[in-house]
Amino acid sequence: MSVFVNPLKSNKTKLKEEKEILVATHKKVAVQLDVAANGHLKAAKNYEEGDTELANLNAMAAFRLTDLAIETQKKLIKRTL
Repeated sequence: MSVFVNPLKSNKTKLKEEKEILVATHKKVAVQLDVAANGHLKAAKNYEEGDTELANLNAMAAFRLTDLAIETQKKLIKRTL
């Protein structure tokens, strides 16, 4: 006995899943950029307070998160093309 699979329903399901992935990825990038921005703000505050070592650490962490966000965006672009 074979099971009939409605191809239109399958395509709709695939599109829905793809949309969910895209939305989740955009949210992930937004969180990464938000955390990176806060890291830059902390670094600026540390510099103002004269704590250059902590400022440098916060800046490096912020740059790393920015890099991660950019890499995630690149993957997102490749996925949508």
